[in-house]
Amino acid sequence: MSLIRRFCFSYWRCLRSSASGGQEALVRLRCPSLSPYVACLHTSAITSAGHNKWSKVKHIKGPKDAARSRLFAKLTMMIKVAVKEGGSNPDFNPYLYQLVEQARQRNMPKTSIEAAIKGADKAKPTSYALYQARGPGGCSLIIEILTDNTNRSFSELRLLLNKNGGTHTDVLHCFNKKGVVTVQTQDRDGKPVQLEQALDLAIQAGAEDVQEMQDEEEEKDIYKVGRGVYL
Repeated sequence: MSLIRRFCFSYWRCLRSSASGGQEALVRLRCPSLSPYVACLHTSAITSAGHNKWSKVKHIKGPKDAARSRLFAKLTMMIKVAVKEGGSNPDFNPYLYQLVEQARQRNMPKTSIEAAIKGADKAKPTSYALYQARGPGGCSLIIEILTDNTNRSFSELRLLLNKNGGTHTDVLHCFNKKGVVTVQTQDRDGKPVQLEQALDLAIQAGAEDVQEMQDEEEEKDIYKVGRGVYL
């Protein structure tokens, strides 16, 4: 802008000096105008490379975290019941020892396990209860409950069954009680055991069937051996 002003001033002085009779001549000088520079700015949201990581993770991680929390809550309650029934020393309480080992295998924090053992005396009295019912479609249900209030739990179950077309009735005669043994897929020497070999050994021991399953927490293959124990 300063360059244009100097140019206009010099040109104006030349016109004044060249005017006849020493009179100033009025000349209208048109100088090119400078318009402000305008740049177009385009804004848009950041796009990912064909996928959104969190949208994929939240649908997988969320349910797993919820299931993990429910499992820890269940183990905590079972540990408290085991402490009340057999003491807080796992060396003299086999049931507590099994629960502690199961909690460790499920990656339950050590502090949570210790808190469950120490807090057993302060916890409300809990017990197991059996609820029999007919579910939707006439299916038979045996529901085992670990609760600190049997009447409240039965009332909640009855309400849930009524909403889904179920009812409370005796169905225990429809079932046979059986045991389930879960073993690792490796022997004592650390060698892998094939499913066919595990099935042969299980049948020799009196088992009915062997199923290969995937542990959701540890992601290790284990063999689930079912053996009938009839009442």
